[in-house]
Amino acid sequence: MESRCEDARMDFQAQEEEQTRDGAEDTMNIESLKCLPIASRKEEEKKSLDGWKLVDTNSAPSKPDFAALARAYGRPLIIKFYTAEIPECEQGELEVLAQIGNYTNVRPEEVVRCMNEQRALLGSLNLRIHIDIERPDLVALAKLALQNVLTRNNFALPLGKSIERVEFIMRDFVGCQSFAVLFKQKFNRLLELNIGGPTDQTKINHPAKEADSVLELLYEWMGGSCGRTLRCLRIFPFVKICPLLEGLVNNCPMLEHLTLSKLADYYQTLVFKDIKSFEFAGLGLSYSLIDLEFAKNVCPMFPNLRVLAYLDVPWDPVMITMLKAIYNENYRNRLQRHRLELYQSIDSLEKFVANTKALFICRSTKELPVSVNVQHLKGDLVITVYRAHENYIIPTFDPLLGRI
Repeated sequence: MESRCEDARMDFQAQEEEQTRDGAEDTMNIESLKCLPIASRKEEEKKSLDGWKLVDTNSAPSKPDFAALARAYGRPLIIKFYTAEIPECEQGELEVLAQIGNYTNVRPEEVVRCMNEQRALLGSLNLRIHIDIERPDLVALAKLALQNVLTRNNFALPLGKSIERVEFIMRDFVGCQSFAVLFKQKFNRLLELNIGGPTDQTKINHPAKEADSVLELLYEWMGGSCGRTLRCLRIFPFVKICPLLEGLVNNCPMLEHLTLSKLADYYQTLVFKDIKSFEFAGLGLSYSLIDLEFAKNVCPMFPNLRVLAYLDVPWDPVMITMLKAIYNENYRNRLQRHRLELYQSIDSLEKFVANTKALFICRSTKELPVSVNVQHLKGDLVITVYRAHENYIIPTFDPLLGRI
């Protein structure tokens, strides 16, 4: 496992150096605006004089998602809608503006033209959609603009190709299910899907309502062909660990990685039978009783787990609870699990070993800067523990699964 992971990291880095392609969707038409011809580079630069602002989107993210596929998607095409005060209005009235690729301050009726004039973005397999708006009426306007962008047919993707990675972010996820039908139609062959993000600020007024909205979005979106190709699902807003989520995940035959972060409710008897890697993203937030109950049942919930990540969570009691649960589960069922990879947030592996000496004994024969092997005191389970900030990359080809 460790050698495959290292090979995947090297393969991922090599692809990143070779590929820098950009991505794009289509363009939009709110007021029957016809698409204009693609502009030259000089003409494109002049658009900043018309109110568009050129921004630098070339910088790649410093760190990929945990358990990202070993694929170089290139930098994402950004489609972001946000609000700004109308200068001429003294009442603080808001208007919707957009960032389309390399330009911000784009009015909704100009999105078609802005997209068409950025040839370099066409052909991306990687899309980031961000609705940074709170008011429902303005969210509806942004949705109309996005719909017009996505329903055009100006994609420059090779024959048989489609968008492979989508990151969908909202300021307020309550009501996000209204985007489900559109996304189901346009993104039906995804490999990776992120709902929310680890660093994006969201408005949380009603965790239960947010969780219901997210589940409805996923139920509609993943209920189609998207569920047949999806390999990585990451959910950062509130979600309920319930039979509906269990059914969605288990009905995705290729899905092998799951990330969860904020838990609104939890059913103890669920099993996610095919998940091979799981991340609980604590995001540095405080813990809840639901988090503790969930930590006690990670192992039986994911019986085929090979890689486990508990990141940015309080050591005591969340991390300790999870480690004790692993210890007890292996003691009761010694034949079910012999090896596990654990990613955590302590920089010093010596400190980790010292803090867990009542549960595990260090089995590494030499000092390792990246990982250390610890063994169950009363069982055969060996855990490879990685220091903080290490990442797991899913190999493009898994010899055990035999698929790409």
